[in-house]
Amino acid sequence: MQIAGSILHSLATAADLNSAFPLVVSGLKVLTRCERVSLALLDEQKESVTFIELDQPRMELAQGTRISLDTTAAAGDVLAGLIHITDDLSTEAAFAAEDALYSAGFRSRINLPLIVQDKVRGALNLAWMEVGGLHRSQVSLLKQVADALALALERQRSDAAEQAQRALSDALRDTAAALNSTLNFDEVLDGILTAVGSVVAHDAANIMLIEGDSARVVRSRGYAERGIEEAILALRLNVASVPNLRAMVESGRPLAVPDLQAYDGALRVPEVRWIRSLASAPILVKGRTIGFLNLDHSTPNFYSQAHAERLGAFADQAALAIENARLFRYEQHGREVAAALLDIARLTSSSLELNAVLRHIAQRSAQACAAHRC
Repeated sequence: MQIAGSILHSLATAADLNSAFPLVVSGLKVLTRCERVSLALLDEQKESVTFIELDQPRMELAQGTRISLDTTAAAGDVLAGLIHITDDLSTEAAFAAEDALYSAGFRSRINLPLIVQDKVRGALNLAWMEVGGLHRSQVSLLKQVADALALALERQRSDAAEQAQRALSDALRDTAAALNSTLNFDEVLDGILTAVGSVVAHDAANIMLIEGDSARVVRSRGYAERGIEEAILALRLNVASVPNLRAMVESGRPLAVPDLQAYDGALRVPEVRWIRSLASAPILVKGRTIGFLNLDHSTPNFYSQAHAERLGAFADQAALAIENARLFRYEQHGREVAAALLDIARLTSSSLELNAVLRHIAQRSAQACAAHRC
């Protein structure tokens, strides 16, 4: 029982699960004679699990591996909060996950659900290279370890969420100060793409603005390194025809696409095939969507809806800065047009030379338009 006590103590006191897991593994191997220990977390949709810890990565199972629940016989029991025991893996070889485990030399296993506040968060998994490797007398102890692991995971998740919220608050405060320090439209767009990295990590980012029925990229970052910046800036997308853009306009909510290859509405153009995960947020002004802030990542399942919600909070501040800069630009443009018209009126009243008047009108009109990309 001393080993079991050490396992439980390490889980209760460790600063993070990564530091405690090696001790958990070594203790469980001594107690149960198992050959492999792994820890898997359930995704938000309860459709797959991701292995976040395992003691001996192999080709068929590495840290970060994600498997669909419909590929494993243990899914039904674990989702129901029940322990799943397989004394002979050959009886479940019809499932892809069990077949891979069997092919790697394992012959029996146990899956214990990790439950926090009546919600299944994942599973603790042990495997043996012999049939019937688990002794039933050990199940009660293993459940205690699984419960302690669940609490440690929840504590770690809660601490991470608190830290993330503090970081988000700090980033939003700094962003507001930086963006509100200028009314130059181009500087605001650049500032948004600079600041968003402190809120949500990404490989590339872009800002799209809606013009009529279409959205076009007006600023981007991270694409030039891949030689596709010109292609990205040339994109013109019909909002109603692009599922994720249409969904954000209709709901007014941010959206994550964890794996673009599994998303029917993904953009199928060569320049963006490297993008595997997407987080986007609508840019809203007075309840109306005027554009989108999009983050791209090359790692599948990098983004979850939680990332999109963080991005949404940032996009709300970005929207205010964009609208202020646009209003300032329109006001400045109006003043320049008024000044040009006044100048033209003065010339026409002081000169009877038609050609000179026309040249002056053309010159002042060109200056006003050039300043605002007419």
